[in-house]
Amino acid sequence: MDVRRLLRGFRVLVPVLSLLACGGPAAGRSAPWRGSTASLAVGAGTLEVTLRPDRGSSLQLTPDGPHRWVFEGATSKLVGGSYSILLRNRTDERLKVVVAVDGLNVYGREDVAGTSDEDVGSVLSPWSDRDLPGWQLDDARAQRFVFSPPEWSEGEGRTDSQIGTVTVQVYREWQEPQYFYRRQEERDGAAAAPKEAPAPAPEGAEGGIQSRRGDGDLAEAPAARRAPIGTASGDDVDNWVRTVRFVAATSFPESWAVIDYGQAGYAQRPPQPRWDDGLLGLRVAPDEDGTRIVDVARGSAADRAGLAPGDLIVRIDTVTGPTITTTRRILAAKAHGEFAFLRVRRGPHELALKIRT
Repeated sequence: MDVRRLLRGFRVLVPVLSLLACGGPAAGRSAPWRGSTASLAVGAGTLEVTLRPDRGSSLQLTPDGPHRWVFEGATSKLVGGSYSILLRNRTDERLKVVVAVDGLNVYGREDVAGTSDEDVGSVLSPWSDRDLPGWQLDDARAQRFVFSPPEWSEGEGRTDSQIGTVTVQVYREWQEPQYFYRRQEERDGAAAAPKEAPAPAPEGAEGGIQSRRGDGDLAEAPAARRAPIGTASGDDVDNWVRTVRFVAATSFPESWAVIDYGQAGYAQRPPQPRWDDGLLGLRVAPDEDGTRIVDVARGSAADRAGLAPGDLIVRIDTVTGPTITTTRRILAAKAHGEFAFLRVRRGPHELALKIRT
């Protein structure tokens, strides 16, 4: 069964349901956590993410800001070896986790949009683990992740700026209001009592995928330069999926991170980020009403036009509520010296600005 065909039919019938990977040889296995992890704060707990090569220990990751981790070491020794991505839910609630390798979702190798109803993701039960061995091909098979030269990456020619990265986005599950308050009282009571170690994850712990529609971009930090390695596809392995119900509490991720495994080493990273030339000096993030400006490069075309961090682009030319992909596509289509016309929401006000490309 083709995953994308299954998702298209499922999306039309029940858009809030999730396709859930469960029960395969990886799903209920509790793998040892050797080496460092990227730990994302989620509610009262954390989600832990580990990249584990099949040979050697887990990649040693170093924090590089509130949402970014980088691999500390030489990348050449990794090329040719396969690896898995290990997820560990250290909370008392179900989580949906969207994972992209080299900018492509591990389910179906589609671009990631950054919203709960558009992206496919694994669903983890409380205190459970999930082992992602590769890209899911259908409801029973996956293709192994294999470290490769960048020209062999699955993202080559599609998501070049994200080759050498793993992006993780986390969603909490929507709860009935009375259930939420009851759970909050339980948490408050538990905080006052001595803490006990959590129970181990049961066999058959859940993991899953949620339907996707539309297109867009991740709110990722841009790569400092072209990565010396990426991820290609390897051998097929058994990895089964099934369906369960999951409704996200928010449209956008409650927590996210970028794991940069493709750089030559932490010490060689430049101290300042590069700016996306396609966005004329803007760093942006997705927003429900358009494209949110996170930062503006000093002296750039965006800076000269008067754009500022926190502004929300609600219209560009004739497009209302543009995604990051739409904004970039419109700006990239402009010839040098042409104008783009923006409607920007700044606090309670809406401004009309034009930017020369």
